[in-house]
Amino acid sequence: MYGSKAGNLIKLSSNGVVVPKTWVIRNNYPLSILEKNHVDLYNKEDVYNFFENEFTSYTELYSEVEEFLKLNKEIKRYAIRSSQEYEDGEETSFSGLFYTELNLGNVADITNSIIKCWKESFNEGLLEYSKKNKRFKPTPCAVIIQQFIMSDKSGVIFKSNDDIIIDSNFGLAKSIVDGETGTDEWIINSKTEKVVSYISNKEKMNIPITSRVNPNINELVDYKNYKELKVKDFNNEDTVLEVELSKQLKETPSLNNEEIKLLVNKCDIVSKILNIKNFDIEWTFENNILYILQCRPLTKLLDLNNRIVHKSNSLNSNYGIGLVKGEAIGIATKVYDDNTAINFKKGSILVTKKLVGNTLLSASKAIGCIIESKSPLSHSAIIARELGIPVIGNVNLEEIKDGERYYINGITGEYRITTNIEMDNEGKKSSKEKRIKDRKTRENIKKILITFNQDII
Repeated sequence: MYGSKAGNLIKLSSNGVVVPKTWVIRNNYPLSILEKNHVDLYNKEDVYNFFENEFTSYTELYSEVEEFLKLNKEIKRYAIRSSQEYEDGEETSFSGLFYTELNLGNVADITNSIIKCWKESFNEGLLEYSKKNKRFKPTPCAVIIQQFIMSDKSGVIFKSNDDIIIDSNFGLAKSIVDGETGTDEWIINSKTEKVVSYISNKEKMNIPITSRVNPNINELVDYKNYKELKVKDFNNEDTVLEVELSKQLKETPSLNNEEIKLLVNKCDIVSKILNIKNFDIEWTFENNILYILQCRPLTKLLDLNNRIVHKSNSLNSNYGIGLVKGEAIGIATKVYDDNTAINFKKGSILVTKKLVGNTLLSASKAIGCIIESKSPLSHSAIIARELGIPVIGNVNLEEIKDGERYYINGITGEYRITTNIEMDNEGKKSSKEKRIKDRKTRENIKKILITFNQDII
């Protein structure tokens, strides 16, 4: 079995859509390793620990990866991605919850990343989220070995009924799906194909490391035609750099009109091939060629009405970006490790960098979220919409006071410390709204019963 993500790529490629060269390791391979080593598939902790520690069991895999690289010498770098049966579904996306690694070139790194894909199929956050899908059964995922594209510009495109939303940036799509920087965002009417709005608040981009020499923070580096990019974040385990955009790149749209038109038209073709009306597609351009990296159904429609986007360098500390609609009042609780995740109290507001791993143990109990993510198309925003809780992003989490009661608004992006009096007023307002809603429901039931009785007569 090779999973939904790989299945979609295979179908697109066979219908003439340009995707990176892709190979798949079916999940019967890791299952055979577990069986050979007498590991009980239903003991999740044992499986996770086996993939974590038993590296001597993978000598055959190492040899096969080594032979694979020799047969494909023309490809210098690879991306390793998961592909699970329940991933990329119509109701549950598992967005960003499985493992992905970019820009890998040697046997050891690729082999280790394949094993990590299998291991992360059993991580606690993923298993907590999977409770939404009653059919889900923990099993090692299939693994996609994909040609790594040295992207010039990349992003994500959603179709939500009549709205098409494009979030784009220079460099890799990682900056958008991780929500770690602002973007160029276009909203397009799918019927008229006219741009309804354009907002830009991009500041940084992600680029692959192309040198054996590790860069220093604030060092200036070049990537393709992009010159003098200042390194903002890096550690020795990274295969990707976060760099600050030059003033010129910040002010230049990452897509031109012809590229937008090509992207919209190509994704319409993709949606028809896969029979997906509302979609979530990750894409990239390299040397003017558009590649589709992955495609899945949009699990929850976006509500773009009244959404306010503030510049990410705004001095107004009371506003972030509204990512998922709704309002909430609760105790702000910061989660940054397993211990804080386990002790998170139900009905609190989760404060965390992004929704992944152990934070999902808390998110399932949260009344709302404050995160760093800056894009409504990011993995964290997708997961939050599926959980049905309001979320604001683009917030400096250090400014949030742990243990204080906060009000958040997932449409306007507003967040502020609130009082018990305000909470009581909100509670009274909610009770009043509930009474009105209950009264209307009773009236509707009466009308239905009257109509029903008339039909009988």
